[in-house]
Amino acid sequence: AELEKVGIIPEFAGNNESFHAACQGNADQLKNMFFALYDLGFALEPKIEDFDNAKAEALRFLKSSERFPLATGRMKSQLWQDLYPGQVSDCHGPINKLALNRVNFGQIKEFADRIFVPNNAVLVVVGDVEATDVFKTSMEVFGKLKASKLEALATVQKQPVESRKKEIVEFYDIDD
Repeated sequence: AELEKVGIIPEFAGNNESFHAACQGNADQLKNMFFALYDLGFALEPKIEDFDNAKAEALRFLKSSERFPLATGRMKSQLWQDLYPGQVSDCHGPINKLALNRVNFGQIKEFADRIFVPNNAVLVVVGDVEATDVFKTSMEVFGKLKASKLEALATVQKQPVESRKKEIVEFYDIDD
C-alpha cells in the first residue's frame, strides 16, 4: 500500500523455473522502485510456519473445489482473467491432495535458494531516466548481493548438418 501511495505499481509472478518482479512508476521514485524489487526478489525468506499456513490454505481450497467444483472453478478462472486480462490461461496446480501433501518445506527452500538469486536477475529500466542515476541507484540497492554458484553447463557436441542435394535445372523450352 505504501508503494501505491507514491505511484508505484508492483507486480510479482512466476512458475516452476522462473519469476518476475516489476515496478511501474515515475523516475523520481527510482530508488523506491529498486527497493521494492529487492524486497520482492531477494529479501523473501521462506519460513516453515508460512509454508505450513500456505499448505493448509491450499488444502482447504482443494477441499472446497471438490465440494463446490463449479464455484471454485469460476473463482479460479476469474482470478486468472484478473491476473492476465484478455489472455487464454489457466492454473494447472496443485493437481491433487497427494501431490500437494508430498511437497515439503525443504523443496520450497531449495527452490527459493536456486531461483531467487542475482544470477537469474535482469534489470530493465525504460523511460525518461538518466543512465548514471540508474547505475548508481542499482549498485546502491543490489550491489551487496552475492552471485550463487552455477551448475556446470553441459557441452553440446556439434551435429553434422544434413541437407538435401540442391540441383539447378534450366528449362530451355520455357520462355521468360
